[in-house]
Amino acid sequence: MQIRSASDSLKGYFYQFDKTILTLLFADSTNIITVEGIEDIDIASPTLITAIQCKYLESRAFTNSAIRKPILLMLDHYINNPQGYNYNLYTYFPHEATRKETIDLDRLKDILTYKETGKHTAYYKDKSISDETLEKFLKCFQIQIGQSYDEQKQEVFKKIKEEFSCSDIEVEEIYYNKALRFISDLAVLHNAEKRKTTKQQLVNYLNCKEILFNRWFFELKGKEAYIKFIKRYVRAASLLKTQKEKFLFLSDKNFNKAHSMQIDQLLKNIVDKYFRLNKSLSDTKPWTVIFDIEQKKLTDIKKALVKANIKFNDGYEEIEFNKDIFNERPVINTNKSDKIINTSFFIKIILAETYKKHKKSIVNEDIVFFCSTKSPHDYFEKNINLIQISMTSLEDINDIIN
Repeated sequence: MQIRSASDSLKGYFYQFDKTILTLLFADSTNIITVEGIEDIDIASPTLITAIQCKYLESRAFTNSAIRKPILLMLDHYINNPQGYNYNLYTYFPHEATRKETIDLDRLKDILTYKETGKHTAYYKDKSISDETLEKFLKCFQIQIGQSYDEQKQEVFKKIKEEFSCSDIEVEEIYYNKALRFISDLAVLHNAEKRKTTKQQLVNYLNCKEILFNRWFFELKGKEAYIKFIKRYVRAASLLKTQKEKFLFLSDKNFNKAHSMQIDQLLKNIVDKYFRLNKSLSDTKPWTVIFDIEQKKLTDIKKALVKANIKFNDGYEEIEFNKDIFNERPVINTNKSDKIINTSFFIKIILAETYKKHKKSIVNEDIVFFCSTKSPHDYFEKNINLIQISMTSLEDINDIIN
């Protein structure tokens, strides 16, 4: 699999995310993993917590100054919590072999001695830390020189493939992308208890049907590759078959920027592609487009569709929403080749507020393209075929689905 190099500013984040994914996949049933706990990754067993600090130092040499800060922080934590913890500094330096690095008392003292504002400082002396305390700290501390960015990512792919018995394409296009989302969502939670998870929770999440092409995956791939990636997945999974109930969820952010493409043009393109007269067959199902916008904006969109002679079904929501009318299949006429030559409507449109209120009585979706930063679970049930896309440009959305 080809892996695009992340920018230097992002590599550290992805290196930590990948290490967290591996930690979870190798964890046993008794382990509870905290993302961004005492350190970047905390592994809690029934009797011990191992705190792992990740450092990806691609442009630095393996020197005392390069590892001083994380060791200082770990030592401070140990002094306040002398029992029940192990500490692991997991770091990468170029030209260093993967290994466990042994640190003795003299080396530790050298690391803790440095020059600050022109003055030599011996941290262990300033803090009155005895040799006995330092020796005890070293017994529960280790440095692990880790793999390179690409080597570790390949190990993540390998472990995912073993765990889920999936193909190489599925590893990157589905499972790894979702694992990134799982870890990044946990990392931003303010409540430390909510940042705790287990291997089984990750496995359950990865087995869910939802595909969330999130911001981190966008950063990893880059815009052009990101769009191609989604299109390839959509095509391979046959998600856009004409017989499927296809839903598109658009948010107000899709209308905030000055786009060369207007929303009525996007809708026209959808109709031309998927419900075109003299081309589409009688079993074709029209798209449903859900708008998370103000009523006035949607009214303007409807006016543009009327001018373009694109008939739509909105269940009369601006008067009194009727779920039965909204759920109706279009009334069509066909020719001898079973192609549609006339239809009562081409597309279904509805406000997100209306959809949310009546979703239990609206026809079930086969696939949802969710173009919003909101949680899709505010509108759709879990474990459905849903793709959340981190795109706001109508042009990009058009490129993906058309």
